[in-house]
This record gives sequence, structure tokens and C-alpha cells, in this order.
Amino acid sequence: DPAVAAAVRDAAQRLCAHLDRPLKEVSVPEHFPLAKQVWLGMFVEGAHEVMIRRNSSLTGQRGHFLSGAIDTFGSAKAVRAGELSVTTKLTVLMAEHLHRTTNGRFYARAQNQIRAIQAAYDRAFEHEVDVLIMPTIPYRATELPRARSGEDAAATASLASLVHTALGMVDNTAAFDGTGHPALSIPVPLSASCPGDPALAHLPIGMQLVARHNSERVLLAVAAACEQMLKAEACVNSNNP
Repeated sequence: DPAVAAAVRDAAQRLCAHLDRPLKEVSVPEHFPLAKQVWLGMFVEGAHEVMIRRNSSLTGQRGHFLSGAIDTFGSAKAVRAGELSVTTKLTVLMAEHLHRTTNGRFYARAQNQIRAIQAAYDRAFEHEVDVLIMPTIPYRATELPRARSGEDAAATASLASLVHTALGMVDNTAAFDGTGHPALSIPVPLSASCPGDPALAHLPIGMQLVARHNSERVLLAVAAACEQMLKAEACVNSNNP
């Protein structure tokens, strides 16, 4: 969506000016589609093991476990699994098939590959940048699948359209679930230079900030500065209709 790209680029330029930092363009060729594909190899079997087999709990993990929530989810799953989303059911089927036919081989390969993806992002930070900036989702929110009269949309829409709607939005976010780089999203306004379709003007646009490992303080500081800048701009715009 050109309007999303323009909004994020304009906001990034204003943020860098606000912080008195240069805006640099860096390239990470592994970002798409490779990073998402590697993440998917981890996600399908990993999510199934944690969320479905173990009712959203991890083994070998220290910390506080929500035992009540784990028990509630497991009990509900036993009698209401039919209410799980189509994409969740598809993930379960894919994961179980991979588990039975590949012995976890593809999950292991994805885990090995993600280290190269992580290194690619780490190299981008060598260009003396504090954060990487990109659209959170590369397009505005899409319409939900339409239902035929008297029928459930999820039951009547094609499987391909449901999967595309659900997974298409993670193109810029999935990789960091795999690499562990801290990231967050901030809503930004449309760009005057590329407003896009007026019918979509009310839909939010997210700007994703990604920081180095163990640099959450930098990430939050940049995000706070961005929020202050956007609030100040909103006040000026409200006083100058």
C-alpha cells in the first residue's frame, strides 16, 4: 500500500529530525520472504507443541506459570475444539503431519536458519542506526470474509482467502518473533503527499520500531519521543484547522 509506505517514511523523517539523528536507508535482503518462511518453519510445530499439546505452557522454562489458565484452556479444548479458528486447525493439521512424517527435521532446520536471519539484522545495526523502522503491516486493515445470507463467514469463505487474510499481515513482524529482536508498533497519521484511498483514511497505520538485542531501553526511549512528537503535531493541527 503506497499510502502506508509514505506515512511511515514521513513519520520516520520527522522523528529523526525531532531527535536530531540522520535517517539512513539500510537493506536486509533476507527480510522477505526468507525470514517469514524460516519463522513459519518454527511456528507451525512450535505453536502446536506449546499452545495445543501443552495448553500454552513451556517445558524447561523458568518463571511464573498461570496454572489456572493452562487448566482452563485444556478443559475447554477437550470439549470445544471445533470452535478454534480455521487457521489454528490448519496449523494443528500441518504440525501433526510434520511431526509424524519428518521427525521434527524441518523445525530443527528452521531453528538453525534463524541464526543467519538474526545475523543479517544485526549487520544492519552496524550502519550506526538506533532502530530499524518499517510498516508494522504493509497495508491497511482488510475486510473480513463476507458470509452468504444466514451462513457463517468462516465456513463459506475459501480456505486460501482465510489463510491469506490471517498470515499476510505478519510479513514485517514474524521474523522478529524468531530472532528475538525487541520491537513495538506506534500508530502514525497519513502522509499529505500520498493520502491514498479516501474510503480507507479512517483505518490505522502502524510504524514498527526494531532495536538491537538487549536494547529495550533505547527502543522505549525512541518510541516515547515519537509519541511526544505526534502529540505535539496533533495539537498544532487541531489549532490550525
